[in-house]
Amino acid sequence: MARNGRVLATVMTEGRWNLELLPVSVLSSPPRQVAPTDAETNFTWTRDGTLISDDKNRLNRVDPASGNRSIVATGTGGVSGNPSACGDGSRVIFEMAFGTSGFSPDDNLWRMDSSGGNLKKVTNGGNASHAVCSADGKWVYYMQRRDQDTLFRVPIDGGAPQSVSNIPIVASQFDISRDGKLAAFATLDHTLGHRIMLVVVANDTGEAKRLEFQRGLSGLLRFTPDGKAVVYSTRSNGVDNLWLQPLDSSPGRQLTNFTSEHIYDFHWSFDGKQLALVRGHNDSDVVLIRDAQQ
Repeated sequence: MARNGRVLATVMTEGRWNLELLPVSVLSSPPRQVAPTDAETNFTWTRDGTLISDDKNRLNRVDPASGNRSIVATGTGGVSGNPSACGDGSRVIFEMAFGTSGFSPDDNLWRMDSSGGNLKKVTNGGNASHAVCSADGKWVYYMQRRDQDTLFRVPIDGGAPQSVSNIPIVASQFDISRDGKLAAFATLDHTLGHRIMLVVVANDTGEAKRLEFQRGLSGLLRFTPDGKAVVYSTRSNGVDNLWLQPLDSSPGRQLTNFTSEHIYDFHWSFDGKQLALVRGHNDSDVVLIRDAQQ
């Protein structure tokens, strides 16, 4: 605020983000824009080849061919987000809070049919976020928000939650391999010079393997469809691209060849033929607001 109280300086930020598609056979090709979306939009593929996104704090079904979207009505008035379709194609897990905007400590995980009906609450303790449904549709894996985010799972019909790993999750969300055997996420390892490390956990035993990231992690990570590697976004000269890192510690490789924009989220389609991404940037400008009565 200026000393005379008549001029205010502030910063206006506007997101320029899009939901985009790439054919897996030619990941180096330019992506096709499907629809504009919000920054930090999470989404999931469904078995029938459509997309469900959570822009504007609600679930939206998006046709990847036309970009047309329709609201998935949860019938509760709650804020909804972070959808994850189960591998059997019958149900979708998502996060919902009963508020007017954003999420709260009362967040719980819900499930619905892929068509949008038959809602059922899966967790009852609150503070559950970023669920991933197992391929067989029997388990829901999620981050439990406490002093540190750790990995839990619960039966898809609800029940007592089970701890999968007590290793803190940082810098990104997590992913579950399609066979349901492994979880992968980043953690801050204080014994190795406070470095961000890749952790791969056996879901049944909790046994963990730690690996160094071959490239700097700049966003989310996902398993490849065959479960033999993880893919994550890495940033160079202000541009994000996807890097594939095999779990056997062999050399990785860059998958995309983007020359601009940042990557927020990405997922392979269930048939493995397409890769969908949320890419874009934020424009920020200094704005002066003057007293109209001056």
